[in-house]
Amino acid sequence: MVPRKVILVLMLLLLAGCNLPRSGTPVYIPPSDYATTIPPLTALDTAAAQEESAPRETPAGEAPVEGVPPTPSAPEVPTLTSAPTLPLVTATAPPGAIGNDGPLLYYTQAGDTLPALAVRFGVSPEEIDATGALPERGFINPNQLLIIPQRFTNTTSSVHLLPDSELVYALSAAGFNIANFVWEAGGYLRGYSEYLGMNGESSGGEIVREVSLDNSINPRLLLALLEYQSGWVYGQPGTPMEEDYPLGKVDSRKKGLLRQLKWAINQLSIGYYGWREGRLSEITFRDGVVARLAPDLNAGTVALQYYFAQVYDSQGWLAAMDPENGFMALYAQMFGDPWARAQGSPNICA
Repeated sequence: MVPRKVILVLMLLLLAGCNLPRSGTPVYIPPSDYATTIPPLTALDTAAAQEESAPRETPAGEAPVEGVPPTPSAPEVPTLTSAPTLPLVTATAPPGAIGNDGPLLYYTQAGDTLPALAVRFGVSPEEIDATGALPERGFINPNQLLIIPQRFTNTTSSVHLLPDSELVYALSAAGFNIANFVWEAGGYLRGYSEYLGMNGESSGGEIVREVSLDNSINPRLLLALLEYQSGWVYGQPGTPMEEDYPLGKVDSRKKGLLRQLKWAINQLSIGYYGWREGRLSEITFRDGVVARLAPDLNAGTVALQYYFAQVYDSQGWLAAMDPENGFMALYAQMFGDPWARAQGSPNICA
């Protein structure tokens, strides 16, 4: 029989646990394949940091390490600049970002927090002014005007390309029939199948559906990426490499549609959640060029920018990010205006 004193001690411990202070830090629930070990990324402004960030050559016979771009081959030599760590300026740089020392007016977005904003804009939390009080750690109400000192002049474009609701599995994706879309498109994906263990032989459309549901990712985005990078949806892969690695991750461990999709979702999640949590502030392209992300971007756009930086050099990335002729132009052709759909979706906060 348990002594009475032991029971009393256990009860006191349980009651004490109920009164422990709780953190007000927002908790995000990323997709299952989200890598949670990426370190904070900051501007590289010293020679030592430049040396550490330089691409390392993968020894012969050694498999590439996940998340570390392999050493580029000769055709992928940087063409935008000879200094790999210089910020990248696009033709659509943020209005007033060059030659303007005045403060920036920023309207908060769903999911913004004061610590994350401070990292993005390169300021301290105390330097961010608002008309009302701001929570130190919690979410800031959307559309609240902030006045923030301007620290950066050279960044990626600040154009918002993809709504957050078009990256996550939001209400707008619930009624989308993936199987019908893939069948009517009539491309390589319609005839593709892969053995998925307990699920048995699964069609391409079924694989996209399962992966999107399991990882809370929008299936429209996955289909558009497959079409943009390898022509799988409406046409046929143009090379054996596009057939084996339709999303551009050339690694024997990532061969096949299922593994390629999981890898792509992981990269999108790193960009999306890394931006929201204030752990991502710049991207490095396959050719070693580094670009500072525009601080007023939304998380969905950053996810795209980070993803394409993993598969393209700086020139290919600029082409993919071109609003008129790049990936989002194809996305709109396939599925219509994503911003119109986003109007009917609730704010995404996690």
